[in-house]
Order: sequence, then structure tokens, then C-alpha cells
Amino acid sequence: MAASFSDAYLLAQDPAFQGRVGAGLFTYAQIVGTEGWTVAFHRERAQFAVNIFNAPLSAQGVNPYQVQFAHSVAADTSILTDATVSGTVPITGANAAAQALLVTDTHISNAIAAQYNSYIRVPNG
Repeated sequence: MAASFSDAYLLAQDPAFQGRVGAGLFTYAQIVGTEGWTVAFHRERAQFAVNIFNAPLSAQGVNPYQVQFAHSVAADTSILTDATVSGTVPITGANAAAQALLVTDTHISNAIAAQYNSYIRVPNG
């Protein structure tokens, strides 16, 4: 069995997974804010970091960007491999929280870093 979009969706719905993605996102945004002007699109990347930090929290205390990133991070191959034990355990509503705990912080961080520029507007050359 291969991991599916259903697996990614159910993983992204888990509040603890969303929180872990949020922690990784805030950590990465701090890094972006100090990365320096030699990094391509630094101005746009830094502005997005500011947007992340200034986003209003929901009534549940959730930053909307962590929810968005939870969905894109959950679709990352390494994340799904961890959560589904290499595609051998389908994620269900009943086991999503347990399967989410199998995802490593390193894989979450790597997915955020790989996807971050997808969320910025690159200026026309």
C-alpha cells in the first residue's frame, strides 16, 4: 500500500501535528529573518516571516500559517513515509495522532525549508 492523499489529509488534521509544524515554521521564520541579503529573494522571504509572526491567532490559539503548512508538509514524501511506516499503515481518524508521532522533527524542518519559497511572491526579473 502506498501512502495516499487521504493519509496526508488526516495527518494534517491532527492538532498536535499542526502544533509541531507551527513550532518548526516559527523556528524557520526566525532563521529567515537573520539569513542576510545574499540569500536569493531575502526581502520577500523576510516579509513572509513577518507575516507569519504577525498573523492573528484563531480562537483556539492557532496561527493560520501553521494550518496551511501542516497540509503541505503532510504531503511531503518523507513525512508520509514516517507517518505510514513506509506505506504499510494507513492513517485513519482513530490512529492519526499516534501515526503523527512517528514523524521526525528533522523531516518536518526539512519539508518547511523546502516549501517556504512556494509561499512567497517572487518578483519579476
